[in-house]
Amino acid sequence: MKNHYLLSRLLVSTIVLTVFVFPIYAGAVIKMQVTVDATEMPKKLLHSKISLNLSGDSTSLLYPKWIPGIHAPKGPIENLGGFEVEDRSGKPVRWERDWAELYRFFVFTDKAEKQYDVSMTYICNQQSVNSSGIDSYGTADLGIISWNTNVVYPEGIPVRDIMVDLKLILPKGWDFGSALPFDKKQGDTIFFKTVTLEELIDMPLIAAEYFRTVKIASTDLADYYIHLAAHDESSLDVNDSIFAPLENLVKEGELLFSRTHFKSYHFLLVLSDQINGLGVEHRNSSLNNDAADGLKKLEKKNTSLSALLAHEFPHAWCGKYRRPAGMDTPDFISNKNTDLLWFYEGLDQYIGNVLEARSGLGTEEYFKEDVASAIEYLKNRKGRSWRSLRDTQVSSYLLRQSSASWTTLRRNQDYYDEGAMIWMEFDARIRNATNGEKSLDDFCAVIFGSGDPDALTNPITLDEIISTLSSFADEPWEELINERVNNPHDDLNLQVLDKIGYAISTTDKKSDQLKYSENRYKFKNFYEALGFSIRDNGTVYDIVIGSLADKAGLYSGVEIIGVNGKKFSLEQLEKAVKNSTEKGKITLLFALDDNLKEVVIEYNKGLQYFTIVPVEGKPDRLKEIIAPRAEKE
Repeated sequence: MKNHYLLSRLLVSTIVLTVFVFPIYAGAVIKMQVTVDATEMPKKLLHSKISLNLSGDSTSLLYPKWIPGIHAPKGPIENLGGFEVEDRSGKPVRWERDWAELYRFFVFTDKAEKQYDVSMTYICNQQSVNSSGIDSYGTADLGIISWNTNVVYPEGIPVRDIMVDLKLILPKGWDFGSALPFDKKQGDTIFFKTVTLEELIDMPLIAAEYFRTVKIASTDLADYYIHLAAHDESSLDVNDSIFAPLENLVKEGELLFSRTHFKSYHFLLVLSDQINGLGVEHRNSSLNNDAADGLKKLEKKNTSLSALLAHEFPHAWCGKYRRPAGMDTPDFISNKNTDLLWFYEGLDQYIGNVLEARSGLGTEEYFKEDVASAIEYLKNRKGRSWRSLRDTQVSSYLLRQSSASWTTLRRNQDYYDEGAMIWMEFDARIRNATNGEKSLDDFCAVIFGSGDPDALTNPITLDEIISTLSSFADEPWEELINERVNNPHDDLNLQVLDKIGYAISTTDKKSDQLKYSENRYKFKNFYEALGFSIRDNGTVYDIVIGSLADKAGLYSGVEIIGVNGKKFSLEQLEKAVKNSTEKGKITLLFALDDNLKEVVIEYNKGLQYFTIVPVEGKPDRLKEIIAPRAEKE
């Protein structure tokens, strides 16, 4: 999922599944027939009917728990609104939930009876904690189907060995987009080709009355499409030329990874002001959303949408095909070892930023500004003194829940940005050791170009990562990884700056990247000046420990209501900081529980912003890193 932890809603359908289950699994292929009736979208209820052939006097069915891409045991089971079992005569059959594992249902069957129906109701549009992108949502004119919300499956059978035949009935006049391959469409009914249950869960579907599909590229390796779902025609009314940077993106991706493991890739994009936070990777698709007018903004470089698409696309290789071995499990119930998220998400974060710049979705200057922004953010995470980067990985889903206070002590999912910094350092080390003849591009070509491309996954281990890095440069890779990932530190390691030929500096000029972020998220950044960031409602969001603001008694959650004797506004506070060069101080009035408190902060440096600058005489590795390759081929 997407960076900075800022990454949704839609659907109703009726599903009929037939599962042929054997009492003892012996490697046989299990078959499911799935019929989805999606004609009742406005009711925001998802009904499913699952017909199973069972034997014995009891069996257990599992609801998907660990959904790939979420890194958490957070399948939205709390949104179930019904679970009933009947035999084929309609007689109710007793079931019980496993008290020790709430995603397991015990069904008490009759030895003489073989066929049973499980009826489920899923309540849509109730986004669960940590489950954004794996819920199902429905509105009057568009919908998203995440298949994990409405499927149970027999325990003990690998999901790669459960085959699914799928049929979908759409509301009249609707169209759809998905990576799911389909045989034919008859009216409003689509017949899909057979896939495994694992593949089905990994291939969500979007549909809408206002829908558009654009083929953005066709190469020797694959075809690439973007599917657009919206509430009205105006959101889709753009010229095809707007997709040119996406064509560059997929071509740059092919050059970086040396090959594809798919014949087609599908960007699924929902354009809606009613939906938030969709950004989920899949093996040959990604599920994303933006505002109703988001597509039109794509022609502007460095947008949140361009960053999102550039991040999720390389996940098809990094995280999905080359998945950390501890996260490659045979079902959706087994716990996943998220110990290598600095590879899964950190390397992808770095690659996504690089590809965004190389493709023209972003600019060189913005890339440098983003590096500076990430370093500024990370260097203020004082929680690193007790919590290693590894701990942010293994406790990943706990950190997806935002903290209202002292997030700098708690840390966030820092394996995204800090992981990206590690991989940038490794990239620069290889370039420096080989005088620029080799780079992380060569590492990626080997790592992601190995194994059977037709396999669903090709699990990767730390040993393979280290051995492959060692084949390009004689560096203490294992020691570096252990130090960067496994140990807590008082301060952020900034060797990356030296390796790329840059140094820390400050400026009174606000970067375009910061201007964009402040405008979009309604806050102001005063980290380098006073030591905090603040929302437009006056609430201090984050504070730098040891800063002037910290020493003055401010902390996360405090509400500033006055600045230099005037009512608070972001503009008023920014003006006061700017004018501090003349006044030498800033007076703040803030609410402390039921009390008001006024403090005077002695400060005279004006507006100050963190930046990085190239070091004279050193190679500018950043410029090399983001140089387009497609133009050179």
